[in-house]
Amino acid sequence: MSCEMFIGTIVSCETRFRTAVTRAIVVDVVANWAVTIEVEEADPDAPAPPGGRVSFLFHSPTQLFLAPAEELAGCRYRFTIDRTSTADGVRWGDLRATPIR
Repeated sequence: MSCEMFIGTIVSCETRFRTAVTRAIVVDVVANWAVTIEVEEADPDAPAPPGGRVSFLFHSPTQLFLAPAEELAGCRYRFTIDRTSTADGVRWGDLRATPIR
């Protein structure tokens, strides 16, 4: 297992029942929210390269970002995520976010 880092700006954060996102990385067992991030900087094995976008399904914006979903668009964060190689490919988990002020 390795820990990958990337920096990005949140494009959107909405419930998975209302989102237009069609592909996302699931990082929580009970994933009720979808966040889309525009990646600015990234480790080589991060989920998306600089200039790309990546979406995650996760449990709660107040748990991950310590803020309500409606306040997140346009905010920059430093993200870390665990990457585990498996026989079937890669499993991602334990997404963490630290605000960049």
